[in-house]
Amino acid sequence: MSRTATRQQNPGRATDAAGHGPGRSRHYIHIPKTSGERIADAVATGMGSWRFIITQSVIVGVWVLINLLAFLGHWDPYPFILLNLLFSTQAAYAAPIIMMSQNRQAQKDRLRDDHEAEEVDLLYRINQQQLEILALLRTTFCPPDTTTADTTTAPAPLRPVAASERRASVPVPRRRRR
Repeated sequence: MSRTATRQQNPGRATDAAGHGPGRSRHYIHIPKTSGERIADAVATGMGSWRFIITQSVIVGVWVLINLLAFLGHWDPYPFILLNLLFSTQAAYAAPIIMMSQNRQAQKDRLRDDHEAEEVDLLYRINQQQLEILALLRTTFCPPDTTTADTTTAPAPLRPVAASERRASVPVPRRRRR
C-alpha cells in the first residue's frame, strides 16, 4: 500500500515530510487543526499569564480611583455595578474558551499516551527479536555441552567460577626480570 493511500485512509493521522506517521514523531500532536483551537489556546495562554493579571489589576485600580475621586464624573458610582457587569461578561466568555483549551489539552494527552503505548509495543517487539537472535547465536556458536536442550527458555544463570578454574582457563602473563 502506498503512502498516499495510507494518508487517504487515515486522514486524521498526520505524517511528516518523509511520509512517516505518528510512530515517528510527536510533533503532529501539538499542531492546532482549526482556527478555533488556535484562538482558544491563545486566549487561555494570555488569560493564564501574570501579564494579564497585572494589567487587569491596574485597569481595575484606575477604574476605582477615577470613580471614587470623580475626576471625570461618576459614571460607575461606589458599588461599581458597571465594573461588576464587565467582570461577569469577561467570565462568561472566558470560561468556555478556557474549557475548549483544556479539552484540546486532554486530547493531546490522549494522543501522547497512544503514541507512548505504540513506542512501548515497538520496544517490546524489538526486545523479543533480540532475545530470539541471542538464542539463535547461542545454539549456533556455543559448544553443545553448554547449550540447553530447549532454546525457548531463558539461558542458564551464570555460576561463580572458582579461582582454580580461572587460573586453568586464563593464561597469566609472566613478569619479566630486570
